[in-house]
Amino acid sequence: MFARHGLRIHGKGKLREHKTLFADGLMTISNHVFMWDYICIMVALRPRLGFFPAWKTNLEGPNGPLIRMAGGIPIPTESIRPMIKFKEAMEEVLDRGSWLHFFPEGSMWFYYPDIRPLKKAVFKYAVSFDRPILPITFSFRPRKGLWKLLGKSPLVDLNIGDPIFHDRTLPQPAAARKMQEEAYHIMQGMNGIHPGDPTYNENQDVASYQKTM
Repeated sequence: MFARHGLRIHGKGKLREHKTLFADGLMTISNHVFMWDYICIMVALRPRLGFFPAWKTNLEGPNGPLIRMAGGIPIPTESIRPMIKFKEAMEEVLDRGSWLHFFPEGSMWFYYPDIRPLKKAVFKYAVSFDRPILPITFSFRPRKGLWKLLGKSPLVDLNIGDPIFHDRTLPQPAAARKMQEEAYHIMQGMNGIHPGDPTYNENQDVASYQKTM
């Protein structure tokens, strides 16, 4: 990751700062922007062992064994009973003190610099499991000098934010919705996108999202 993608990790000190908070298991989220972004997250959060939900089709493809080795948990699509087992598996991961990563945008857009709307299921889990969420974003910088000889894709910055807590005074659905909106705008800010900017997005509808960059 360092040699091929020029990975730089920003905010790693926040993991030490909130070490006791994360002892009971950690939920992390990030934008999903290139093939090896999860490996970058593994590098940033090591030595913790992590897991992440992955689409069943990915686990059945040629990279399936690697995804399983990295901690992939297949997302069931057949019926309610497998979904119950899926939730139990995620809760077990957290109860063991491990971390659980989500890509709440739902799909990968290569090297897209903006943050797309986040699906609400992740935040429902955070409220249900009573865990904070640690936001992580990927941003990019152009290749310069010798880096131009080693590839064409932009170089990668991984940014670690502060944990986000759900509002325990609200009913669970409202707390999840508030956490979803807060996380989205925090992640935009981590990538330098703020209210008033032309690309700042208020729309939380994943299906109708249009590219801003």
